[in-house]
Amino acid sequence: MERIAGHLGEGSALERIVRFSASHVGDVTEEPGFGELERELMLIESSPDAWVRERAHGLSELIGMARHEQNPIVFV
Repeated sequence: MERIAGHLGEGSALERIVRFSASHVGDVTEEPGFGELERELMLIESSPDAWVRERAHGLSELIGMARHEQNPIVFV
């Protein structure tokens, strides 16, 4: 997460929602949080770090699927 935080700074949506939620089984992320996450993902998708770009792309796809299925993202 530090590699991504370096692009966005402390207190980013990725840090608050994904990092926090990922450490707590059963936490849920849904609209309107998707929009905030997507804005930040757009900032890091152009990173020179392939690992960062890959993670951003994967989360963007996950958000797209959640919207399509009209379901939240649940961390298990």
